[in-house]
Amino acid sequence: MTHNSNVAVELTQKDAWEAQIGHLKSWLKGRSGFLLLEFNIPRMGLRADAVLLINGCVVILEFKVGGTITHQLDLNQVWEYALDTKNFHEPSHDLPVIPVLVPTALVSDRLSPLSFGADQVCEPFTAGPDIVPRLLDELAREFPGHINDSEWTSGRYKPTPTIIEAARHLYANHKVAEIVHTEADEKSLSDTARRVEDLTDVPPLLSSRRL
Repeated sequence: MTHNSNVAVELTQKDAWEAQIGHLKSWLKGRSGFLLLEFNIPRMGLRADAVLLINGCVVILEFKVGGTITHQLDLNQVWEYALDTKNFHEPSHDLPVIPVLVPTALVSDRLSPLSFGADQVCEPFTAGPDIVPRLLDELAREFPGHINDSEWTSGRYKPTPTIIEAARHLYANHKVAEIVHTEADEKSLSDTARRVEDLTDVPPLLSSRRL
């Protein structure tokens, strides 16, 4: 992983990878599936620690090495990974996606109940290292099946373009002179802008009234 990284890898990152891989080896021994480490979510600038294709579901794991508590920001982080994967990665559209935060120093013997939305994305939750094998057992019972890892990894990823990306695509085949060209004259644009302002100029609600 260090040799294939496109950025300099700090010692703390190497130590974190060693800790994560140690846990994964223990959890996945005797199981079948497909594991991706440092999974890059294209065009979003995001990178999930680990994505596990196991049975008929996608499990996204975000490690906090040495962590002992749950932070909402960390839960939001792994939830964002899950939502982006579900909504933008075509092979994941019809699969349940489970985002899991793993503080590696958390001691817990309780597995949180799984709560899925209509889109089949589970609400993010925290699991200590000792709980993860129990979670994988439960997922195997809940979602029997098999994901074709080749089809999944080669599937198209189509995130919604930003405004800048959309503009670049729109004008990709135009000349520079055409980019500054507009179909409406200055007066029409000004009249339109004033009309929009009038329509959106809603008086504030009265906080009190005189009897």
